[in-house]
Amino acid sequence: MQRGTSEHEKPLKLEPLAGPDHTRYTITPEKPVVIGRAVESDVCLLHEGVSRRHALLQFKHASKVGSSAGGRWYVTDLGSSPGTFVSGVKLSSQQPVALADGDLLRIGPWIFRVVLEGARSGMLGSGAMHRTLATMADDRGTAVAATLSDRRLNELIDATSKLMESADQASMARVVLEAAIAGAGYARGAVLGCPDASGNVEVLHSANWHDASVSRSLVREAMTGRVAVLEGKGGLPGVVTDRTVGELKIHSAICAPVAVGPTLAALLYLDARGGESRVQADASGFCAALARVYGMAIGGQMRHDLEQRRAALEQDLAAAREAQTLIMPPPDGVLGRVRYSVRGIPGRFVAGDLFDVIDLGDERAVVVIGDVSGEGAGSAILMASTQAYLHAAIRRGVELERAMVEANEYVCQHAPMDRFVSAWVGLFDTRAMRLTFVDAGHGHWALRSVKDGVIRPGDSAPAGIPLGIDPDRPYAPAHVPLAPGDRVVLYSDGLVEQTSPSGAEFGIQRVHAEVAASPSARHDADGLLRLVQAHAQRPFLDDDTTIASVQIDS
Repeated sequence: MQRGTSEHEKPLKLEPLAGPDHTRYTITPEKPVVIGRAVESDVCLLHEGVSRRHALLQFKHASKVGSSAGGRWYVTDLGSSPGTFVSGVKLSSQQPVALADGDLLRIGPWIFRVVLEGARSGMLGSGAMHRTLATMADDRGTAVAATLSDRRLNELIDATSKLMESADQASMARVVLEAAIAGAGYARGAVLGCPDASGNVEVLHSANWHDASVSRSLVREAMTGRVAVLEGKGGLPGVVTDRTVGELKIHSAICAPVAVGPTLAALLYLDARGGESRVQADASGFCAALARVYGMAIGGQMRHDLEQRRAALEQDLAAAREAQTLIMPPPDGVLGRVRYSVRGIPGRFVAGDLFDVIDLGDERAVVVIGDVSGEGAGSAILMASTQAYLHAAIRRGVELERAMVEANEYVCQHAPMDRFVSAWVGLFDTRAMRLTFVDAGHGHWALRSVKDGVIRPGDSAPAGIPLGIDPDRPYAPAHVPLAPGDRVVLYSDGLVEQTSPSGAEFGIQRVHAEVAASPSARHDADGLLRLVQAHAQRPFLDDDTTIASVQIDS
């Protein structure tokens, strides 16, 4: 269910760290965004290493009813050939994963840093420094690392142990910097984030860092994937000194890239200035080895974090699906002359579809269908409570419009401001041969006339706003004459909005064409479910999809 942007929904920003171009992208929460090579993609990355429909970014609302949090961003690989990677971990096809601030999103040759918050603090202006990142392979650093002294080796082993025990990346940055300063003999240092598109670098952790300045030439060199070393006045071949070196009287410095697989994740920077003592002879090799171990620790922590996010999402969705299953009526039923069939399939994110059938006796039956905004267990709880409230009100004889008013007041009182419920409630009176219904922002239904086979769209009838928006909003009933053999087809927006691999929506016309050719309610439900699954061509649909058909028997 689509909705407006609240103050809690902040855009997702993709900051390029590597790739053929360095275009920044700002993704707003209003609708899912397709990343791919096709020119019609929302984010078009023109490169043979990117699939036509490569990945999907989408915002889903918070799962806890009563929470003021806006929700989370998710990325889903759309079955791309090269794969989609988050912080070095390849995603399973069609399985969404929650994104966190600072994640590294790799699509083809592009590596983006995910930014979920506002401007970051601790940034150093250092000029444009972007280059395509290479796998870290510094022959000079590796050779020296192989000849580390026993003391350096013990320090490296000790740092490795502490890194593997660190609970988060902030702790890792502190451990690696303490080890680098102690083992290499430098007076000061910092762990830096990779430069953004403007050349600014974030200071992740620092020690004795009073003026917060770095050698720009060393950072540029390290961004190529090689350990950059400055020793003496002239430095080493391939390292160009800059004004910062002279102004700060830097006579020794090292900037070692920290890589997670082929992705550069951070920079380990140290320098010595003025009258400070010279550093250890094997400092560059030690720092290169330390940076490698640091990169492996970051990768392990990222993989663990990603698996935790996957597990939490699956647990949340499993609970929501169980709630939906428990309250759903039988898939086929007969209440007097009212015959119904309902089919439902959970989406990639459970959004809280509801369906109910209530036998009032005296040749009358009520059908309820609805859709809760948001996803996960929170939406399932709101769905179940709204359905129970409507069911109880109708059971005690409350008129449909009054039942909808009371349910609206309930949702407004108990749901957060960014959560609402669309609902359709219809009374099928087979004695008077009349349908009386109230539509609270649902709109997804149609009448199939047995006399002329014409499909009359339900969205042409008057509809109120969804429940949970305005507690004082009145709801009015509408009436439709019925004839034996007429069918009313109801469905959630997951049906018509389901996309194919090319991005085309299923659409209302497919619904009407199938219903027009179908002979019964059961054929309506089964046929539409088969069609939408064939249209999607993937195991999970984008959203919960509920399809119901109500038929008036002779």
